[in-house]
Amino acid sequence: MKIQMKTIFPIIMASIAIFFIVFGIAVFGFWDETAGPLSGFFPAIIGSVLLLVSVICIITSFKSKVETKFYKSEIYLILAAIATFCVGYLIGFIPGLFVFLILWMKVIEKSSWKQTLILSLSVTIVLFGIFGIWLEISFPKGLIFDIIFG
Repeated sequence: MKIQMKTIFPIIMASIAIFFIVFGIAVFGFWDETAGPLSGFFPAIIGSVLLLVSVICIITSFKSKVETKFYKSEIYLILAAIATFCVGYLIGFIPGLFVFLILWMKVIEKSSWKQTLILSLSVTIVLFGIFGIWLEISFPKGLIFDIIFG
């Protein structure tokens, strides 16, 4: 029996899910009896859902007879995610996501500058408001921020 990408990809995603569950609970903490959810709550919950879905996909991948096909254009999303991670490491998660949205909307979607800026700013503000302010999840600040502000 040959293992195909439809099995390998869910295994990779399950590994990432386990990382987020363990890292969220062990490093950031899951729950405080007085304060409620801690910074690791959301990553652990999302990781748990991802793990469940990945296990289901692994099981069903052995039953499926459909061949997996890849198209050249689909690699853009994977490369964009990797680039966003790298840029986020340098300038921080929120600014890195903002840059990703602008580039994706202009280069891939070919949207107008008005649409691009409205969407990019809106998503960035909403994400920062929900996760940064309301849920008090600390996003990575980035290497450049750490160098400048020590």
